[in-house]
Amino acid sequence: MFGSLIFDTSAVFNFGHRSLGCGETEIVLKQLQSECDLLIPPEVEQEALVKPLPHFPYKPFIDQYFTVCSGTIPPVHQQTFLHLSRRMGAELAVFALALAKDGTAVLDDKPARQQAETINVKYTGTVGLLNTSVQKGWISGTSALTVVTVIVQNGGRLPKPNGSTDWDQYLNSIA
Repeated sequence: MFGSLIFDTSAVFNFGHRSLGCGETEIVLKQLQSECDLLIPPEVEQEALVKPLPHFPYKPFIDQYFTVCSGTIPPVHQQTFLHLSRRMGAELAVFALALAKDGTAVLDDKPARQQAETINVKYTGTVGLLNTSVQKGWISGTSALTVVTVIVQNGGRLPKPNGSTDWDQYLNSIA
């Protein structure tokens, strides 16, 4: 399916937010773990531990679902990474790890996605992983839409449902 998934900080926050409590994201992560490696670079772990959302200990969550490891920037991309380092933080470590592992970056930030395209890093996002989960029957479309709604209500950076009443309608509204 994905090989390795390399999560950026916002995706870690989205999947680990305590207010989701309904268990859908846990189901998704457990299913993903059974099919691929879930990775984060040390820079993402540090960001998640330094800027945690209120009242949620991210360390146990990270330890349960993710392997922390680093990737080396391929020589062909070193000049590009040097240029990007002025504007991007942990995303660079996500890109390096995705390139090193031939994996897929999990990015919800539009500028990070645009940069991923410029250096040929495969990417998806929280919505993409939820959609894969719906397609595979791990969770229902209703559950996926509930997860998106809760993430948005708690300040997550995902496209707003804007009155969508089902998953397909939501996907069509953001396409």
